[in-house]
Amino acid sequence: MVTNHGFRQANLELHQICRTESLPDHHRDPFDRLLIAQAIELGAVAVTDDPHWQNYPVRVNF
Repeated sequence: MVTNHGFRQANLELHQICRTESLPDHHRDPFDRLLIAQAIELGAVAVTDDPHWQNYPVRVNF
């Protein structure tokens, strides 16, 4: 169903996990920081209404 709407699964890579260490401390939720790092690394568009994401170089849609 997800692929029918243009979404794709992204595997978690070690370099994405390591990227969380270099992110500014705007967001303290570790899972969100991981998603932010992954979105940055993949150049992906994130779908969220969390205002903290605006502080990172991530394209956000909501």
